[in-house]
Amino acid sequence: MKQWARRWWYVLVASIALLAAVVVEQITPGTRGQLAALELAIAAAILLIIFAARETSRIVGGVRQQDTDGWPAGPTRSSIALLILSGLALTYHFSEHGPWRFLSHLGVGLTVAGVVSAVWQLPEMKKFFIDLAVAVMVDAKYVKKLHVDDLREMRSKSIDAMFRRHVTNPTYEIEALTEWLDSLLIAELLPNDTSGSGIYRTDYRERVAIELITLGQALDELSIPCADDSERGIRLIKQTSVATFSVISPQHTAEPYPATLNVRSSSIPSFPPERRVQFRVGPSQSQATAVAMTSDGHANDGDGGITLIGVQTLPFKNGVCDVWLETIEYRLAESESWVFNTMGTLTYGLDTQIYVVNSNEPFKFEGSVTGGLGSENPKKIHLPNGMAFHYDGWLLEDHGYFLWWWRGVEPPGATEGNKVSNSAPVGLR
Repeated sequence: MKQWARRWWYVLVASIALLAAVVVEQITPGTRGQLAALELAIAAAILLIIFAARETSRIVGGVRQQDTDGWPAGPTRSSIALLILSGLALTYHFSEHGPWRFLSHLGVGLTVAGVVSAVWQLPEMKKFFIDLAVAVMVDAKYVKKLHVDDLREMRSKSIDAMFRRHVTNPTYEIEALTEWLDSLLIAELLPNDTSGSGIYRTDYRERVAIELITLGQALDELSIPCADDSERGIRLIKQTSVATFSVISPQHTAEPYPATLNVRSSSIPSFPPERRVQFRVGPSQSQATAVAMTSDGHANDGDGGITLIGVQTLPFKNGVCDVWLETIEYRLAESESWVFNTMGTLTYGLDTQIYVVNSNEPFKFEGSVTGGLGSENPKKIHLPNGMAFHYDGWLLEDHGYFLWWWRGVEPPGATEGNKVSNSAPVGLR
């Protein structure tokens, strides 16, 4: 119905103008009424000429021009301006009582036709001003010249507007979500004046070797005396991890990147906390150095666990910092049969492999991403006594992965000669 009304807009208005001309001529006596009727008739004729020209163009061209709403397009703003300006010029230069009074009446008709046509454009004025704002702020890159506070206000209002366009439930917390997203983008992700802001990690690759040993074996490896020989048989997991990644800075020059290891684990009898974790880090394996792990007095925290932290800063070179790190950790086998690794920095992409080494016992592995902003689920490949884990997506701070395992069952017919046996993956040998 709307499309039909817009298409026949000119005919409708012209008909009304002709009817008004007849009425004016009848109710206004003398020459004045005749002149007013003539002007209305001229306006109606102009509108009908415009309609005929548009319809002819549609028929000859085969396809009618459409506007953004799918309706037939109205007259252009330039043609409307030409009608009004021409009408005003004729009305101004020629007197309605002079020998060229017909041109004066024609000017009135053109002005009326232009004003009527301008009504067509009213629904499109909103789009016009939106396009103008986009052209000035985005296309002309004026937005780059705004103060950072103005940019933040614009971003916050944009997020709020996106929510309100699609949310109709009054219990939906628009304000709380807007505030959270705004703080996440500014405080956590986007570069700003804060040191270290805007950096992210990429090409995160990690190889993890799991080895089952006893407490006595671990203490002997580290030349640590055992206070109680009855504890030497406690089963431990020796977890060796080698990881590489690149850190990207928004600027070519940036403050050194703090490569950090934060470990929380259960206590082990006769095992000094400061020797539980070995941490080496550097730009490459050949340049890696040992990092001391510290805690509050190297003492247990009162609930059967310990927390150890190690930090080593590495320099950026042309805005990139390459990191190689190795971690060797001893944990209780019975209570900590998992690997939980969270990101301390925004990270894109994850490629992890985990293996059991130096053991004929069959193990089954499973894993998942905690958090993450990827469009696809992690890709997992189950291997003999191991698993490969790949994820394409962003991991925010405190997002990461969780891998766990359990002892499986040997396949039927397994003998000592054909049981599963593994060697360390590349990078751990």
